[in-house]
Amino acid sequence: MTVLLSCFEPFGGDSINSSQETIRALSSTRRDLHFLVLPTVFSRAGEVILSKIESLKPELVIMLGEASGRSSISLEKIALNFMDARIPDNDGLQPSHKVIEENRPLALQSNLPLEKLCRALIDDGIPVTISYSAGTFVCNLVFYEVLNYSAQIGNMRAGFLHLPLCEKQALRRPNVPFLQTRIAARATELIIDRCTRRQ
Repeated sequence: MTVLLSCFEPFGGDSINSSQETIRALSSTRRDLHFLVLPTVFSRAGEVILSKIESLKPELVIMLGEASGRSSISLEKIALNFMDARIPDNDGLQPSHKVIEENRPLALQSNLPLEKLCRALIDDGIPVTISYSAGTFVCNLVFYEVLNYSAQIGNMRAGFLHLPLCEKQALRRPNVPFLQTRIAARATELIIDRCTRRQ
């Protein structure tokens, strides 16, 4: 099975993104996966990942993003057709109260078996929850664009994982929850393997 795993570049003035750190950890051991680092930019992120999907034609797409303040991995269930940025993206754009795609559904739902994946991670000792809000920043936009594309072609599964900050970031933010990169990588790997029936 062809699997695409995406992450985001650092944003908001940070030099690290926990999703990118997780992909770095996995890329050294998982040669069977395809990796993509997305720009944290509203106008380009969706285009970049859809272009990659169209050329690669993966059966499974797992998107990773960073969610500062969360203490566990979030398996995102819903993507909203909405943009409302609390901070500017990496191109300095800050959309407010705008839709992503006109004449498209207000919300789309992941087609991964989230409840089963959540139980698998808990059984492995990994902190995880199912989330019903992927926010309204670039993460949500990418999630929505990919789910919209998946609904059109009908033969691709897709899901989004929000990760807490990693240990490197916690050195400068001692009061913010974090998750070690090796655990985030283990969780991502377990989800991929369950979805591809390796476990």
